[in-house]
Amino acid sequence: MKNYIPILKKTVLFSGVKESEIESMLSCLQAKKYHFKKGEFVLSQGQRLDNILILLDGKLYIQQDDYWGNRSILNVVNPGEMFGESYAAPESGFVMNDVMTVEDSDVIFFDVKKYLRSVLLPAGSIRLWWRILSMRFPKETGRWCRSSVICQSAQPAKN
Repeated sequence: MKNYIPILKKTVLFSGVKESEIESMLSCLQAKKYHFKKGEFVLSQGQRLDNILILLDGKLYIQQDDYWGNRSILNVVNPGEMFGESYAAPESGFVMNDVMTVEDSDVIFFDVKKYLRSVLLPAGSIRLWWRILSMRFPKETGRWCRSSVICQSAQPAKN
């Protein structure tokens, strides 16, 4: 996973986070890298998703097939882009589109539900979820970083 830290550092989820903190967060978010061959489905319509995904290498299509079998390409996912976060949010429902590889691809899956259950409030949980994904949170040092919210083990112990 250390080979992919420069790619992860450029993502929305890890922007402004030090490389050493990213390594800790990979561990506590139970990051798992999966390899998909060309033409395989990463996500299928109707599937339940509990992970945030980031494409590390390769290319993906977010696509939808209609009743008559016509396929529409809705979006292209390139390396370093995050996807699936809206379906991993609480109360989001099932995946609405297929995500298929255009070429051999490596995708990292982050199990965020385990850690967010402790921070999400019953009311307004979706709003807080988007805040976690799209903003940075101030630390006591005045530096901005979301690692303190997402993953407490990424923070050094205070003496």
